[in-house]
Amino acid sequence: MSGNAHVRFGGAGRGNGPSEMTAPRPGPTLPVRWFASGLVEVRRRIQGIGDKGERPAFEPSIFRARYALLARSDHLSPERKLSLDRMFAANLELWHAWRLLQMLYGIYEASDEGDARVRIEEFVLAWGERPLPEFKTVLKVLAQWMPEILAFHREGRITNGRLEGINNKLGVLKRMAYGFVNADNFGSRALLLCPGAT
Repeated sequence: MSGNAHVRFGGAGRGNGPSEMTAPRPGPTLPVRWFASGLVEVRRRIQGIGDKGERPAFEPSIFRARYALLARSDHLSPERKLSLDRMFAANLELWHAWRLLQMLYGIYEASDEGDARVRIEEFVLAWGERPLPEFKTVLKVLAQWMPEILAFHREGRITNGRLEGINNKLGVLKRMAYGFVNADNFGSRALLLCPGAT
């Protein structure tokens, strides 16, 4: 173990921990996770039919539909749409939460900045018709990210998604890199992992 021949990457206290790293603010696709959280919380509240430890503690049909509820409506198969329609007929609150999520997804499908503003206003009005407390956080996030969302449409739908993907791959490599004994091997592996990054 002489010199730096056995330097390990990613160790604590070596000046490269997450608290010391700074990154640019992510693009406008990050709020989509927050958008979905409103529906997830509504579903969790609605599906609960018993106390913890009881069986069943939740409505099985609603629980099984959790992934279909998060999908965009144009990505659902006809069978999935039919099963969701049956579920929505029995629970209008869940339908309203799903409709709000679909409206939020529609913001990114807007043709330009003006259309995006109109869709955001429509979402806020739809929420106002029948406020769901779980979507209050979503409204705060939407207001906080409004400049980035509108800039996404104003600047030709450009995102930093590719950069975020490369950073994610390099972060995973860094966590796996405890076995590399020198910086050359780490750099070579990084170039192999992200060939278009150079």
